[in-house]
Amino acid sequence: MSIERFCHVVGLSKRTLQRRLKENGHSFKQLKEIFRQEASSRLLRETALPIEEIGWKVGYNDLSNFNRAFKGWAGLSPAVYRDNWRRLPA
Repeated sequence: MSIERFCHVVGLSKRTLQRRLKENGHSFKQLKEIFRQEASSRLLRETALPIEEIGWKVGYNDLSNFNRAFKGWAGLSPAVYRDNWRRLPA
């Protein structure tokens, strides 16, 4: 999601959003990355969606870019993350 689209959805001007984020020590890029991390981790844990589709849903057009980003966040690939999560006792 672009910052312009996000601003339209929440009803703020781009400048107002940027100012408020800066006041709290954040940027839109940081928030987008946090969303991608949390959403992709949740989808890997709670769904059987293919990893490529999860990457697409959180904003990646290419599976290799999603795999690289996820490994940077979690320290392991999305497939290994999902497998490890499923092995935890219920």
